Amino acid sequence: MKPCAPCPGLRYVLALLLALTPAAFAAAAATPNDPTGIWAGEGATLVVYDCGRGSYTGQIVLDNDPLPFTNATADAGTLKGRFTHGGDTFDFTLALTAADAATLTSGTSKRALKRTDTDPFSAVGDLIGKKEYDRAWAHLRPLADQGQPHALFVCALMHQNGWGGPPDAAKANEFYERAAAAGHRSAMLNLGVSHRDGRGTKADPAKALEWFKKAALRGDAQGARNYGAIYANGQGVPADLVEGYAWLAFSGDAPARESMEKLAAKLSPEQLERANARAKELAAERDRPAAPTTGGVGITLEMRDGKPVITALRKGSRAEAMELKAGDVLERVNNEPVAGKSLDQVNGLLAGEPETMIQLSFRRGDAGVQIAMPREPAGR
Repeated sequence: MKPCAPCPGLRYVLALLLALTPAAFAAAAATPNDPTGIWAGEGATLVVYDCGRGSYTGQIVLDNDPLPFTNATADAGTLKGRFTHGGDTFDFTLALTAADAATLTSGTSKRALKRTDTDPFSAVGDLIGKKEYDRAWAHLRPLADQGQPHALFVCALMHQNGWGGPPDAAKANEFYERAAAAGHRSAMLNLGVSHRDGRGTKADPAKALEWFKKAALRGDAQGARNYGAIYANGQGVPADLVEGYAWLAFSGDAPARESMEKLAAKLSPEQLERANARAKELAAERDRPAAPTTGGVGITLEMRDGKPVITALRKGSRAEAMELKAGDVLERVNNEPVAGKSLDQVNGLLAGEPETMIQLSFRRGDAGVQIAMPREPAGR
């Protein structure tokens, strides 16, 4: 498959699911205090996803009955959470006794489990591979509601490829934007493809370059190749062979070499020297420590009927303390209406310097809700 193809095939997508989980959210080498992964044994399976900041979500399957849970917490090797079954709510704990062994307790029931996989997304990949899309969505939705970046990315792929419904490129882009805002570089790459090819949005070379650059500076070689190809070929921008060669060299991978050889034949020795110096500048920029993240407001939004609606609140956030609720519709940010703006534009309004004040107006049913609060501290 060509690396720039707009619609990944099944094999490629499953590879993304199983191999490209961001390091910050993928299960690391199993340790006694890490509950992330897939656990099984004694008539029970437990799939645990790390949503970051000490929050976990997933699904317990007891005797073939799937029971989702959200907002679980882990402390000293014990995961604590709640699930609903038959209209009743039950507490559960998963107490890790070793890196790959734990005891699942709910009420008086205790079951010994073994960790069978440190990557919980392999379960979603298996379901997609078997075309069990409803079950895949059941896994993904609670994760996406909590803003888990890789889950948002997989939701975008589901919409893009029509897994479980008709293909919807515009909806896919909304999920890509949310995943990209959370730092998912493959989502940034796919947004670049969408804007380059007009997939679910108007073709916009400037936005394509913006997203390819963001992906490349986070280490995505294909993003660097795509950026270089746009300049080398003059796709919607004036051709710049030096800049094109520099980005292809910066990608550092084999697929770029043939294009680099063709460009090198067109460059003077002085231009080639400038291009190589530029590639070194880009590598230094990529390797530079990331700047502190801007402060947000602790909410996850989703576009519904063109309106930004709260789908989740980060536990312990100021938005939670202000008693905002899932289902609240955002109408204004600092008195600026958000009607007609994209999800990416709305999230841009919400971001800002940590601890700076922000005013928000929501619609809750027939009532209006106005709050003012400081943005979250950096890194939250």
